[in-house]
Amino acid sequence: MFRLFILFILISFGALPAQTPVPPEIRTELDRRNIDETELRTRLLARGIDIDNVAPEDLPALRAEIEAVVAELEAENSTTEPTAVVDSLPPAEVPSIQTPGTPVEGEATVAQDGFEDEPIYGHSIFRDGSLIVQSGGADVRPPESYRLGTGDVLVVSIFGRSQADLQFTIGSDGYIRPDRMPRIYLKGLALAEARTLLERRFGQYYIFGPGEFALTISEARSITVNVFGELVQSGSYTLSALNTAFNALVAAGGPTDLGSVRQIKLIRAGEEVRLLDVYAYLADPSYAEDFSLQQNDVVFVPAIENIVTASGAIRRPGRYELLPQEGLEALLQYAGGTTAGAVDGRARVVRIANGREQILDFRRSEQSGDPQASGLAFPVLADGDLVEILSVEDPTENSVSVDG
Repeated sequence: MFRLFILFILISFGALPAQTPVPPEIRTELDRRNIDETELRTRLLARGIDIDNVAPEDLPALRAEIEAVVAELEAENSTTEPTAVVDSLPPAEVPSIQTPGTPVEGEATVAQDGFEDEPIYGHSIFRDGSLIVQSGGADVRPPESYRLGTGDVLVVSIFGRSQADLQFTIGSDGYIRPDRMPRIYLKGLALAEARTLLERRFGQYYIFGPGEFALTISEARSITVNVFGELVQSGSYTLSALNTAFNALVAAGGPTDLGSVRQIKLIRAGEEVRLLDVYAYLADPSYAEDFSLQQNDVVFVPAIENIVTASGAIRRPGRYELLPQEGLEALLQYAGGTTAGAVDGRARVVRIANGREQILDFRRSEQSGDPQASGLAFPVLADGDLVEILSVEDPTENSVSVDG
């Protein structure tokens, strides 16, 4: 039938004067196959075939081309856009992730469902817009610890008895060259150090008092940094030098669900400079200023080694990455502490060891603050532990009782 249809097109189109409407038989067949006549002519023209002006004796030689165009159009028109399928289950049957209830002291321990799909605490700052990649323009104010380098554009403003607005670019040799003054080496100096040096040097040639000298960066240099490991998109990125290692991680999409947020390495000249801990940043954002970047720095994100789930009478239930020697005290700190209904520091740990589930009840010692489990030392939490902070039964929160 398909070959007969092609032959029908060859005979009918070739026999018609140019731009003459096609016979009803062909139009019906085109409609049945969901092929637009104009689109068919256009596709044939794109292949160099003007079907209205082809000599009848040339039509058999074009048969293969016409078959290909017709098949192409049929395939395209038979493809439909995918649509989202919404389950029509009754509300009670729609599955959902529920935050585990607060366990009550004395109740049997229940495995904590619902956390497996939650991101590790700390991952979200790279995904929710909390951090952005700095552009390096004049609207961005660098920290005083920012290290100057080749390509940085500086503006010196003097507004005392002398008036001046001067702009300098740090050259490849690390110097700026003010007019009628000796050159000044600035490469590698922190912004605060450079300001002190320049105020002293310019004070020898200009007249101004305290508070009448300013140094700003109008345009920061660009650097290339390499971000590798468990990241959404590892690679090399060209960024403004105003960015820190945190911003470089944002440029790479942030750590994957397997990526550590506690042991990220900043490597310079092949040697590790220091470890980056996102939890320290969440406690004090100024922490990021200690992770400025230089040309060809490497930021490496290893895989997570130790994930612990916290639930119960705790302010921020969820999944946390703990360092190898961290225990309950550290977990409680990262999770915001316990709620008012917590039972005097009592907790329960569900642990899988040697293929068997273990349940450990322990409390924090009043004297030392170290956890104790069944009278034995309980120094650290292990990967996969489920920690339940116990509470009194049905506590009434945010209430005050007045008697008498």
